[in-house]
Order: sequence, then structure tokens, then C-alpha cells
Amino acid sequence: MQPGTIYMYYAKGGDSLNFSCRGEGNAVLIKSGFPYFDKKSPQSTLKVMQVLNPLPNRRMRLLEKLCAGQTLLCRSLNLKVKEWDQKQLDSKRFYLEDVAYTPTKIIQTTRLGIPKGRDEHLLYRFIDASYIKYCTANSVKKTSLIIKKKYR
Repeated sequence: MQPGTIYMYYAKGGDSLNFSCRGEGNAVLIKSGFPYFDKKSPQSTLKVMQVLNPLPNRRMRLLEKLCAGQTLLCRSLNLKVKEWDQKQLDSKRFYLEDVAYTPTKIIQTTRLGIPKGRDEHLLYRFIDASYIKYCTANSVKKTSLIIKKKYR
């Protein structure tokens, strides 16, 4: 797949989002996210995301937990493998936008769920330190390396 192609598959909990990059066989898994609101995506979209991704008892998920995992993220954005796998971004329905946010500290650690013998030691998971408490399997305790570099 050419770089920038949406690559989706079914994970244990449901749909999972990746983007292809740097040629054949390379992709970035989007493990979690955090809702961002602006003029294009106003605060009112939170309710839509909560309706798409309720708790098992049908109560609304808190903002902080809404996209705190790869399948929760896909549910909240209504991204489905059947509809989006191997497609290009669509400026009217699903797109990435630079909102001029730059993390001040990135945590680099090992990936989750990688079986022994499949490069489980490689530090291929990157987390914005400001959002660590909202990530799947809070990685603060598992952190192998913290990059204390400004990214501007």
C-alpha cells in the first residue's frame, strides 16, 4: 500500500486503525487518541462520539476514556474495517489535520501484546507524555526510555 493509505484490521476488541508509511509492509498503529475540539469539530461532536461508544451499561463514557484504546478510538469515530480498509483519507469524512500542537516530551517504550520472539524488545511505541494517563495499559511503569527533547 502506498504511504498514507488507511489500513484497518480486526483486533480482539473490534476495529483497529493504521496508516501505511515508508513503503511496503510498514504501518503506524494508532493505539489511542484524545478528542480535540475547534471550529471544524466543535464540542457538540463529543455527544456523537459518546453515543457511538457507550459503556456496556449504555452510560456515556467520560471524555478521558472515550478513545483510550485502539478499538475505542475506532468506535468513537465510527471507523469500520469494511468501509475504510485500504482507502485514502477523505477531506469531507475522515482526514488528518495539523492543529499546531507539539508534544514537549515523548515517551518511547515497547509495544503492547507483542509475543516473545517477534522483536518484543524494540522501542516502537511513542506516547505524548501529557496524555500518558489516558493510554491503554498506562506505560509509566513500563517505560524504557523517555526522550526529553523539545519538538519544535
